[in-house]
Amino acid sequence: MNTTSLWGKAPSGASNKSEEQYYSTLKLPTHMIALYGTAYGLIFLIGVVGNVMVVLVVIITPRMHSVTNLFISNLALADILVAVFCIPMTLLDNIFTGKAVLLLSSMYHYGSIDEETGKTEINAFYNKTEGGDDSLDQMVHAYMSKRQTVRWPLTFFCNLLDVAAIAAYICFTAQNP
Repeated sequence: MNTTSLWGKAPSGASNKSEEQYYSTLKLPTHMIALYGTAYGLIFLIGVVGNVMVVLVVIITPRMHSVTNLFISNLALADILVAVFCIPMTLLDNIFTGKAVLLLSSMYHYGSIDEETGKTEINAFYNKTEGGDDSLDQMVHAYMSKRQTVRWPLTFFCNLLDVAAIAAYICFTAQNP
């Protein structure tokens, strides 16, 4: 078995003559890693510093102690947590997998491979069911209750009605074939 270290070099004495192919752990070229690192670092820095400043201004200034400003500081604190936990993990995922999409599922806990497709089970399941969004969009477009308006709450509510009507139709046809 050929083992590799984190930086892609096999440890001394670990090579096996039957396995000549070598795969690096890092899936991106060095210049892309530097570009991603710089971009994600700037986003992280701006996100954390800006939101810390918002929280400090609301806490320090007594005049800013209102319900609205406390809500804004709570949103800033949530944004700090997202920046601290999600941005570094997304950067590492992009570097080590070379993909910009991360699928999260509570159905699949292991990285087992589907024999038919050669992909992980979560990717195979996603590929089998991704057409559901297109079908829903086509059905909603056919029976649309939206109106031409510039008020986004009304548009959002009409879209909710459309999706609820399609969900009710699907439940009805499943119960009464």
